[in-house]
Amino acid sequence: MKKIFSVTFSHDEIEALQAADDAAEALNEALLRAQELEIAVSLETRVDLEGEYPDFDDFGRYYTLVKNPFDDCAALDGCVFGWTGQEWETVRKAPTEKLWSLIDCEGLWWICPGFQYVNRVGYLLTKESRRANESDYLYD
Repeated sequence: MKKIFSVTFSHDEIEALQAADDAAEALNEALLRAQELEIAVSLETRVDLEGEYPDFDDFGRYYTLVKNPFDDCAALDGCVFGWTGQEWETVRKAPTEKLWSLIDCEGLWWICPGFQYVNRVGYLLTKESRRANESDYLYD
């Protein structure tokens, strides 16, 4: 069974990150146990595969990605930041309004405003601050 829970929060202290990861892990373990016991579990997904979403081209109309100076081979033309070492320190120090999370949700990659820990592929930084009430962007 694939991990499906994603937790978003605005606080980036290590204790908060660990609490979010522990909560997501507990939920996933409960799902696996339910499956073993053949208990039907119905989950609603945040992804409507029939719906239309703004995509990476739309994202590029509003935002300019910052290159990752620590990894020339990073995804998205060298713009994805990881969660270790100097990359992590750069992400942690970035202004929240310029921080985005690249996550994997049901096999699709999404660019989501703010900091997400679970299902993360990496982080993105933009030169521009996010617009008010910003939505997720489908990166396909």
